[in-house]
Amino acid sequence: MNTKSFFKSLLVAGSIFIAGNTYAQEHNHDHNSHQHEEMTSEIGERKEAAKAFVQSLTEEQKAQWKQLKADRKAKREAFRASFTEEQKAIVANKELSKEERRAALRKTLTEAQKSQKKADREAARQAREAFVSTLSEEQKALMPEGKMKGMRKKGKGKKRGE
Repeated sequence: MNTKSFFKSLLVAGSIFIAGNTYAQEHNHDHNSHQHEEMTSEIGERKEAAKAFVQSLTEEQKAQWKQLKADRKAKREAFRASFTEEQKAIVANKELSKEERRAALRKTLTEAQKSQKKADREAARQAREAFVSTLSEEQKALMPEGKMKGMRKKGKGKKRGE
């Protein structure tokens, strides 16, 4: 094989390689664009469903919903206020992933903090149940998925730790 034909072969192989990579990148971009459009559409649908749910609530239910959120926030702030310096450092450590920070924090919780969290979870569960009991069947049908975590029908699904 002479030098000229060698360089021609090399040029053809390089062109095929570049064309293949370009096609793959364009195809991947199209795929990513499609996924983005699907996610955007899904988010829009969720927002519309949440809006319809909120609009279906009575003024008393809206006030109760707002109170639930305020109570959760106050309990979360009270829990964080009980953190030791070590626990604050764990939460502030951005080198750890969210799950790693949670795991490290759980290991350092005092018995008082654990019992506070348990009591807070139970109070939140009871408050959610009380709120859901005020909803009509139509309102329950409009309730967005995941809005009321843990509000499964009795006997369905598993509870934490089972």
